[in-house]
Amino acid sequence: MTRVFDDEPDERPASSPDSPEPPSQHSPGLGPTTWFQFAVACLVGVVVGWFVVETMRSLDQIVPVTPLAMSVLMALVGVVVGWRARVQVKGYLRRHPDQAATAGVFMLALGKTMIFTGALLAGGHLTYVLLNVGQWAIPMPRQRVIFGSIAVVSSLLLAAGGWLAERSVRVE
Repeated sequence: MTRVFDDEPDERPASSPDSPEPPSQHSPGLGPTTWFQFAVACLVGVVVGWFVVETMRSLDQIVPVTPLAMSVLMALVGVVVGWRARVQVKGYLRRHPDQAATAGVFMLALGKTMIFTGALLAGGHLTYVLLNVGQWAIPMPRQRVIFGSIAVVSSLLLAAGGWLAERSVRVE
């Protein structure tokens, strides 16, 4: 990255009125999350989940069971934020247009964070479930599969709530 100071002479050639304008460099800003970004976050979660489970197994550590309270909390946060974004944000932005920019950026950042967190956790827990599903007859891996599956669903609910939060501040 280079920095141009005001007292330095401009080294660019002067453009004539007849010459076309150079294409402006479009710098990407904070925008809605794409499906590709969501898929990449899920794949990163799969790799990290596999790494964690296999590292614990190689160190002869017991792979813990996913706590059910975490899954319930993720689902609750996803549902509440999604509901608040859909029902209350639009009305708030209409009633307080002077705060619309700040509230919009806040909801966009919150939504993006929830989407990526949900995608990472869904991918990690999906790996966790798939690595234990072959041992269904044993009680501890069975609990890992059941509670891990609940965690995958609640992670997707968290991501869905973030998606609603992102879309709630769209200007149409």
